[in-house]
Amino acid sequence: MKKIVSLVGLPGSGKTTVGKALRDSFSWFYVDVDEEIEKDSRRKIVDIIREEGEVAFRALEREKISKLTSELLEIDRRSVLCPGGGALLNSESRELLLTNTFVVHIDISINEQLDRVYNQEMEQTEKILRPLLVDKNTSKETLEKNLMKLKLLELRQQRKKCFENADFKISSNSLDAFSIASKINNLATKS
Repeated sequence: MKKIVSLVGLPGSGKTTVGKALRDSFSWFYVDVDEEIEKDSRRKIVDIIREEGEVAFRALEREKISKLTSELLEIDRRSVLCPGGGALLNSESRELLLTNTFVVHIDISINEQLDRVYNQEMEQTEKILRPLLVDKNTSKETLEKNLMKLKLLELRQQRKKCFENADFKISSNSLDAFSIASKINNLATKS
């Protein structure tokens, strides 16, 4: 197994939570691509997508994935890279991840995903976090669960083919983040 694991999946699948569980419980080096983009650009991902569009964001994401995979390959330590849920849509990002990392697809049922994402959005005190799921005029007061479900189903369909390229697939429906992280850690240490 490659020493870098990339966690991919739909919004709400638990990529960030599992990545942090690998860091906290198993001492893996953890890098969140979106956090690194926000740090470098001094802007939130939601603002980049709303102001420049998804295509511009995916270009920034591809550049950051390229830089981070190169840096992580130099580190002699197990590492987990958490790109955004749509990173595999970009053919260059997909190739970088599939070539340089062990790609783990964290799958989730549509109902579990809807509950997680909707609840996360409603808990926010600031802007809506996921700009690909709602338009810029949506507020917490106008956020409709049924419309969000349609958007999630659309994302699921768009990304389904990309996720089929993953090296390993695990469902987050009946497992907590620590259990998923344990399975990934065990898989990594056995190879």
